[in-house]
Amino acid sequence: LGGDGTPFEYAIRMRQFDQSQLFDVRQERDDLPAELLTNLARQVADFHKSLPPVADDKPLGTPEAVYAAMQENF
Repeated sequence: LGGDGTPFEYAIRMRQFDQSQLFDVRQERDDLPAELLTNLARQVADFHKSLPPVADDKPLGTPEAVYAAMQENF
């Protein structure tokens, strides 16, 4: 910390997310109000609308790129 070398790893301290508030857990309790989901959908849509479009010569957003990113998560 504060040295002259190049950092090779970073650590952060995060607050633990209350696991009882995960959507799958809330769904099990029948505790996912439509208003909450609608609000989340609006926020995600607004975020995406605020971004500049990807240049046509970039592969980002193609079905292949989306599929590859999805495969990395499963």
